[in-house]
Amino acid sequence: MSVSKDSSALPKGARIFELPPDGFDPMTASASELRRYGLPRRPDPDSEPQLARLYARAFSSPRTFVKPELVVDSRLDAINAKREGKPDFSSGDWGGAVVTTAADDPPNFVFAQFQVPAVLNFDPEVTQPLTTGFWIGIGGYAGSGSLLQAGIAATVTPGTGFFPFFGSVSYWAWTEWWPNGFIVDNLVISPGDAVSVLVCAPQPDHGFVLMENLTTGQIVSVGVDPPAGLTANGPSAEWIIESLSVDTPLFTPWACINCQAGSHDSSLTLTGATTLDMADDEVRTTVTSPSSVTVTWEKFS
Repeated sequence: MSVSKDSSALPKGARIFELPPDGFDPMTASASELRRYGLPRRPDPDSEPQLARLYARAFSSPRTFVKPELVVDSRLDAINAKREGKPDFSSGDWGGAVVTTAADDPPNFVFAQFQVPAVLNFDPEVTQPLTTGFWIGIGGYAGSGSLLQAGIAATVTPGTGFFPFFGSVSYWAWTEWWPNGFIVDNLVISPGDAVSVLVCAPQPDHGFVLMENLTTGQIVSVGVDPPAGLTANGPSAEWIIESLSVDTPLFTPWACINCQAGSHDSSLTLTGATTLDMADDEVRTTVTSPSSVTVTWEKFS
């Protein structure tokens, strides 16, 4: 695995923000302070009551703000190579839920909370590394060329010797405005951790991602610039598990809660969402409420 950790330069398309001072409270901070520290705007409790409740829940307890260490990793190169040339990123490799919008009113934020699934290290058919991503995003569906996403991924590496089917599993946080992606190397992730992810693109030429490990209290904020020539967000919001290798490793059910998305003019839930089950029904997706969706690997259904 090839990893670049040159601290003198950020990966292409990445920006990091100044860390807030001790005692900083997003619930009382000014709009300019929130922008300075790479934090989302505070929703209006009258016009955006659901978002305001989520915001209060996210920032009501003390948090440890961490300066993200961003690295380029060969696993992301493999992901992009798999996607290259496809008319639709989702072509058989996505499971989960998608909400679409009019092209002239694309979503500019998407949010979810979830528990990191356990990806199993035992599979008699594992002969090469397998990676699965659990992420939320804006765009990339139905031919949209813009995809801003963030989430957690897990890689199963086969064992050696006489028992290659007993491997090891590594978990990592990542974000990407396709095809410019990077791993958040110092956000520690373990199976069973409660995680929240917010992806925003308030303008079509700037995005930012807020990822928090609710179990450890760590939170990071990352600025993400779009690829050259991109001028609009894609007209969809997604809550997705994606097969990022030749096969999908076994995983325990992935349940997203508090799923929200929207734009300046609209608010979106999972009501009426399109569900995706991957090719050959390898996973099954169930929308359990207007704000919850569960994706289950077929052998756990």
